[in-house]
Amino acid sequence: MKHLPPLPSPRLTPLAAALIAVIIAVPVGTLLGVLF
Repeated sequence: MKHLPPLPSPRLTPLAAALIAVIIAVPVGTLLGVLF
């Protein structure tokens, strides 16, 4: 079997996804607040 690189910890993945969602949502929310 090939040795795979270690997977990120189960706690890190949802945290990273939430962080990315916040980074995306903040500018979008700001733009919507300015436009509307």
